[in-house]
Amino acid sequence: MLTILVGHSWGGGVITEAGANAPNVAGLVYVAAIAPDLHESAMDLLKRAAPMPAGESIVKDASGFLWLDRGKYHADFAADVPENLTRVLSAAQVPIAASAFGETVSQVAWKEKPSWYVLTTKDRAVSPEVERFMAERMGAKIVPVASSHLAPVSHAGAIADVIDRAARELSRQQ
Repeated sequence: MLTILVGHSWGGGVITEAGANAPNVAGLVYVAAIAPDLHESAMDLLKRAAPMPAGESIVKDASGFLWLDRGKYHADFAADVPENLTRVLSAAQVPIAASAFGETVSQVAWKEKPSWYVLTTKDRAVSPEVERFMAERMGAKIVPVASSHLAPVSHAGAIADVIDRAARELSRQQ
């Protein structure tokens, strides 16, 4: 069975690690995602460019979890998502541990597996410059989308098309 791992944002680090040495994983699709190299962290990559507006909108709570400021969520994270939906998304957000951004990967799936990268050209969370650097470094097929960071919501059809295209290309190779 053909398996494609898809990661958005910090989830790119997850598929980078999880897809390595996994014989059932045929390919990877990164959506405005962090794609670290061996012993590299998300923070290492994010520091390759000037700080992004969404980074300045992050609030760390007393337990060490990060939240996007609800008042800045729409502008800095999801500018092309309707405001009524971003109000719901910002209220329902799940935090991430601040320490997660410093964790490094010990395996790199994109070195062995075909990869696709949806580069969000209007992203205010992960610099499009850093996205391009990661995508080119991994030799990914780059699909630019004029989107905010929340492309899986604002451009769901385009993201589904990239995943479908990856699956079709990988199916032909088997």
